[in-house]
Amino acid sequence: MKRVAMTGVLIGVCLIPVTAFGASNVTYKTGTIQNKEFGYSVKATTALQTAIKQDKVELVKNKTVKTKYGTVTRSGTFSLYYKVKGKDQLLVNLNFEPKKLSKKQFEKQVGFGTYLGTKGNKTYYYVQPTEAVKGAVGKAKIANLITSDVPAMMKTFKLK
Repeated sequence: MKRVAMTGVLIGVCLIPVTAFGASNVTYKTGTIQNKEFGYSVKATTALQTAIKQDKVELVKNKTVKTKYGTVTRSGTFSLYYKVKGKDQLLVNLNFEPKKLSKKQFEKQVGFGTYLGTKGNKTYYYVQPTEAVKGAVGKAKIANLITSDVPAMMKTFKLK
């Protein structure tokens, strides 16, 4: 019986850190998206705040995922999606490389996205869509968010 109890305790102790590691500490409050643990914040534009409030734009807290193409989205970051029928339209994806890179090194090693800066051993950047998904084509509101509001929002990106 002691052996079974100890196994349960060990499993419980091992699972707690794994679960906590997978969780994202990204929060959205009063127009600001932030992760205090990673030390970044970004202020959404009025148009994005309104769209989030109207449930047209969704804030997705990213998890660490490797794709078949080798790109990685990391826990602790976020994406914004505009809800459309079919596939949702990506507006922006904040990401990081787990190493400190200068802007020149970033352009050489990563080769895509917009460089935001470094903090500790992380280099932050964001990626925007290159084309609209079916259902978002021709929607001026979505196009304006991508071309105007997202770049304006990302200019407010701060590392503390």
